[in-house]
Order: sequence, then structure tokens, then C-alpha cells
Amino acid sequence: MPIRLDAPGPLTRKNEAFPCLIEADLVTFAAVKLIRKDTDYALVALVRLARLADNSSLSAAQLATDLVVPHGFLRKILKTLSNHGIVKSTRGKMGGFRLARTPASITVLHVLEIFQGKIRATDCVVADIVCTRKDICQLHGSLRGVEQKLSKELKRITIAMLANPQPKRRHE
Repeated sequence: MPIRLDAPGPLTRKNEAFPCLIEADLVTFAAVKLIRKDTDYALVALVRLARLADNSSLSAAQLATDLVVPHGFLRKILKTLSNHGIVKSTRGKMGGFRLARTPASITVLHVLEIFQGKIRATDCVVADIVCTRKDICQLHGSLRGVEQKLSKELKRITIAMLANPQPKRRHE
């Protein structure tokens, strides 16, 4: 049963594949998840590491405990960040992870792209994919603009900004 925007009452639809499951509202169907869990954990871990004193490090186990995230999953994330030169790891009793770069040089966009690839609203806006409906589709240009604006904003936000947020000023 399709969702009808002109129907009175709440906009809901039964799950056709699993009718026993919850009915979902229009917001659920329209929601888009931008940041996956691995990216989220990576960002939170980087912020935690950015708040450490110079040359200090934390073990993956301590980071996982501090951030309340699964230890094994966080280890994989830290390994990926290490492979991309974002964090350094040191072995041994006093070892652990620390930032390999300054927090101001690590952007949210860069971390997101490490784990998720380039931001894409749809496959048709990828340069190497030919869209057969490009001549009649009105979305292509608009979606490309949305992607560019989102990328620009995420590139502006750094780990330093997240680690040391500035109070927002009220505009008078």
C-alpha cells in the first residue's frame, strides 16, 4: 500500500515484507543516514585523542571503555585510521594510539571519506556512471549542488573544532 500524502491522519504504511513489524511513518521512509556507525566511532575516538596532553596515548581498550563502544570494532577502526596516517600506534606496556596529525588538519569530510567513500546523493551524479535519463531528469544538477555544499561544510569542520567547541554568539 503506497503512502498517500493527501490521506487524513498519520502517514503510515505496514511493512509489506514483515507485516508483524512496526508501522513506520513518513519521516522514517524519508530519513537518510549520512554518517555510519564506524565513521561516528572514528570521529568520537579522534576527538578523545585530540583532548589528550601532547604525546600522550590511549590503548584501544581504554578508548573503548571511555567511549562505551565495542572494543573489537574500535580496534578495526583505529587500524584503518592508522593505515591512512590519521593516528599512530605504539606497542608495549605504555603504548596506545595518538593523533599522527594536528587536530586542525583532520576534517570530518576526510574521516567520512575514509570509511564511506565520496558523498553521493545518487549514483547518477558519479562522473564515471552514465545516466540514461540525464536528458529528462531534473535532479542531477540539484543533487550535485547539494553534494558539493555538504562536502564543503564537512571539510570546514575539523577535529580541533569538535574537541574544543566555541560557544555560539548570539546575533544582535
